[in-house]
Amino acid sequence: MVKRTWYLQVNKPNNVADVSENFLVQLADELNNDNVTAIVLKGSCARGEATLYSDVDLSVFFYDPSKPSQHKRFYRNGRLISVSIGTIEQHRKRFLIPQEAIFVVPSTREARILLDKEGSFEKLQREAHNWTWEPLQKAANEFACEVMMDHTEIAIKALRAFLVQDELALTEMTLLIFLAVSDIVAVQRGILAYSGNSFFQQLQEAVGLDTTWTRYHRLIAGIDESPVEKSLEVRGATALRLYQETANLLRPVLRTSEHNDVIEQTVIMIEEALTH
Repeated sequence: MVKRTWYLQVNKPNNVADVSENFLVQLADELNNDNVTAIVLKGSCARGEATLYSDVDLSVFFYDPSKPSQHKRFYRNGRLISVSIGTIEQHRKRFLIPQEAIFVVPSTREARILLDKEGSFEKLQREAHNWTWEPLQKAANEFACEVMMDHTEIAIKALRAFLVQDELALTEMTLLIFLAVSDIVAVQRGILAYSGNSFFQQLQEAVGLDTTWTRYHRLIAGIDESPVEKSLEVRGATALRLYQETANLLRPVLRTSEHNDVIEQTVIMIEEALTH
């Protein structure tokens, strides 16, 4: 793979607080109240990989199950604070949903406890370390087939954009296909996301860095491209090829799916349109 040359460097932010022990204690004190059972630190700050632009990712767990889960964000001393709010049980249920578990389980495993009044999060963390992917595989396969089915229409709209030379529509369909197949492959293969910063790298390594799928994925992302491959038309065609390659990866799963016929017909239509 060709290493990309960076021509632009952003300025470092001014007056950004260090993620020090004192800073974390102050945040935990600010968020704590009688309804809070636990507060944990997640993400790059928990892993010791934070940069000046890293947010402080916190989860606050309430006792009250009647409160809906929610998110809020605010700045403190130049640092973005991201707070997810819910109950331990709401968080535990996410372990059973494949498209959520690939993110939630690893973040729970690596979380750093700032407050745990009754040990409820420590128990949840032990469950995360003992958690296994295999019971979710059937649901993951179903998710992948459903999303492939949903995006048959997107693929057809991309072909329509080529037919009428609609640049904005082709751009939208290209991005939708790119993001969808990324999720499809990650969930179907049970790729546990180490970090949002490394997710695509994990995905490409899992499929294979020298595979056609990864080549298409990197081209749409704007990596390893030649001047010709920068064109909107080439990226649009590459997105359609990426959809086809994803169908190839999922072939054993799709054969048993009720959506197989529609997905296969879409793959054929793409091939007929792009054979020139």
